[in-house]
Amino acid sequence: MTLFSSLRTALSRLLLPAAALLLAVPAAPAHASGNRVQVTVTDATGGSTTARLTCSPPQGHPHAAEACKQLAAVQGQISAIPADTSVSCGAVYDPVTASASGVWDGHRITYKKTFSNACLMRASTRAVFALDT
Repeated sequence: MTLFSSLRTALSRLLLPAAALLLAVPAAPAHASGNRVQVTVTDATGGSTTARLTCSPPQGHPHAAEACKQLAAVQGQISAIPADTSVSCGAVYDPVTASASGVWDGHRITYKKTFSNACLMRASTRAVFALDT
């Protein structure tokens, strides 16, 4: 047996079990601890309410579990949340601006939209900007 073949045999005896161990360890989900979004609602007077939503576990938001579930369904894209069509909002003009920034599944997300009133904002964004307790 040559020196080269002896080294190759020794390395394969060491590396194969190590490689098997690496393959046996499950990878952590990308969103396990990284889904976090700061959401703010600003009214026409400039007053604002902010919450820091984290989703593993859901916390920091009055409706954290529901907001996390809704964001997960649309991969963090707030504008893709299906509107609640069962809500009937009046034509009162009392504008509110909903804004958000954060990280979802490793991707940076931002959102900003002004709605005619808080009812329309909640119907469009559901729990994400429902910052009342």
